[in-house]
Amino acid sequence: MPQIPKLVLALFTFAIIGVASALPTYADPVIINGNFDTFVPSNGTGGGWTTINIDGNGGHRTTGGNPGSNFIINDAGQSPTDPTLSQLVSGFTIGSSYTLTGDYAVFAGTFGNPLLQSFAVDIVGTATPTTTFGRPGGEGVYGSFSVTFTANATDILIRFRTEINGDDSSFRVDNIAVQPVPEPATMMLLGTGLAGLAGAVRRRRRMRD
Repeated sequence: MPQIPKLVLALFTFAIIGVASALPTYADPVIINGNFDTFVPSNGTGGGWTTINIDGNGGHRTTGGNPGSNFIINDAGQSPTDPTLSQLVSGFTIGSSYTLTGDYAVFAGTFGNPLLQSFAVDIVGTATPTTTFGRPGGEGVYGSFSVTFTANATDILIRFRTEINGDDSSFRVDNIAVQPVPEPATMMLLGTGLAGLAGAVRRRRRMRD
């Protein structure tokens, strides 16, 4: 296998360093205890989260997650209230876009209507206030959700609700995280740097030939 010329390696390193140094600095909002390794109380605040309307069949579990610990958002189907798990997340940059992700699975799947979207993700106060999802699969089968939004404050309430609209479908949640979305200008800058690197490689080959 032919060795990569030292000039190409040097150009590659220079391009990567140059592009990285030009990238904008994002805020770093972090979901506390997004994998629920720390205990979260039912109908109270702890482990980074606040929960309300959680019955005895719901709550924190050390097994059944994806993998390990998770939280079951369940309230036996009382229609006036939605069982809720929430966290006030800090560190957002106003005007920047972020993606909230996580894993979820139906709990006690014999209850509720499997055809309805009964899992709600609330990005409270933003232009993307609520996004709903249906069941990702059968009992205990995890799927992923993703919601992209633009921050309008440095502190934003992230909230998960189940049994919405009077349906009795409950869910486990795990691996909750939030990360910034690269700006289009950043992606263009990265593409320009890589294109320049490719051009340098082609010129090197022509000189060698």
